[in-house]
Amino acid sequence: MLLIMTECPLVVVSSKIQFLTPICESFCCLLFPFYWHGVYMPLIPPTAVDVLNAPIPFIAGLTSKAFSHFKLENSVNVSNDLN
Repeated sequence: MLLIMTECPLVVVSSKIQFLTPICESFCCLLFPFYWHGVYMPLIPPTAVDVLNAPIPFIAGLTSKAFSHFKLENSVNVSNDLN
């Protein structure tokens, strides 16, 4: 919760694509009565993963397969498969 409130970049990783959007939405709902004003991308296609190196606050969903082929520099990763 603190990471979202301080606008840290957050990447949700899951092997099941159907879980990514609900988990990202849950993070946004936890902010109530505040709103997320950063970039919100609940499902990133593997061809657009380079966007995640931007130095801006975001909440993004990424499949485990795409995540394993890419190194993220400045974001916090939340794995649905491990947590």
